[in-house]
Amino acid sequence: MIIEIEKKIFSQAFRNCYFESYRHQQPVIIQKALNNSIALEKWNVNYLSDKVGEAKITLLKYQDGSNDFDKVSHKKSTLADYLANLLLGNPDRTYWFNILDSGNFWCNEKYKVPINESLQVLQNDFDLKGLFIDQQLVYSQLVLGGNNVSTKLHFDWGGEAKLLTQIIGCKEVYLIHPDDIKAVALNKIFDQVNIASSPVDLWDENVLQKLASKIKVYHAIIEPGDILYWPSYWMHSVRNINDITLAINTPVDELPLSSLFIRQCFTHLTCELFNDKSLAELSPQTMKTFQKSIHNIEEQLINKAPSSLFQWSSEWPTDPFEPIYTQNHWNCTAAANE
Repeated sequence: MIIEIEKKIFSQAFRNCYFESYRHQQPVIIQKALNNSIALEKWNVNYLSDKVGEAKITLLKYQDGSNDFDKVSHKKSTLADYLANLLLGNPDRTYWFNILDSGNFWCNEKYKVPINESLQVLQNDFDLKGLFIDQQLVYSQLVLGGNNVSTKLHFDWGGEAKLLTQIIGCKEVYLIHPDDIKAVALNKIFDQVNIASSPVDLWDENVLQKLASKIKVYHAIIEPGDILYWPSYWMHSVRNINDITLAINTPVDELPLSSLFIRQCFTHLTCELFNDKSLAELSPQTMKTFQKSIHNIEEQLINKAPSSLFQWSSEWPTDPFEPIYTQNHWNCTAAANE
């Protein structure tokens, strides 16, 4: 089933409703929250070129026909040059998003997130503080591209919720609840690919309809002034509709954590491992070493004491086993050369 995401006019009454009915629970499009925003009123090609056109940015250059942001090359540009490129139709299929020190123009002081200092002046034009929970807003990042780029289905690795504010043009978005991840074939932990993404292509109409016959797929087209909220770990795939499409990505660190909670999850995982019959084949010495490793990890989890999900998980690589692959590669290479 494809479900159109609800639209709500921002007001104090809605703000109360947001905490009761939407936060942590379901997506919603928030309208008319930016009525006095300079970003919404003035941002266009000329304004941005004049104000921050000299800012140096890093673009993602997609491969032909692909929306896989893990298989891109990087291209350096200035913002003014990129805007000019978009006016020409974005012939090289570049997309400006997901590189923190390139697109971030504001960050919360309690998070150690890099920003592009050349864009800081834009902080005066856009501000979500006072609309939600200020201390949970992580950063604000420009997302800019043409109508020939999109993203594959994925969730955000930091586990953050999202406020996606549309400024210029429109975006189309599909969202999937975390409970339905079995239906979207997440990449496996040892697949040596981004385990926060899925190979399911929701921009293929046949694939979309087949998936929607099994689970709920949430859909929205967001327009200038709309703020789309979705909770932590919701999978999403986004594409631009217009020749120039600009949005602001603001992650929300809304899930509190404690070391004891993480330790409990780790304990359940450890129990499952020890119940696996294959462990019975391990030698007593190997088992002893394995148990020692478990205790070391337990101690690290307790000592790290994270206070929120984003602060904890944003430090992980999206392929956490890459060091293992690398080490195994060198071991195999060395053995082959002996």
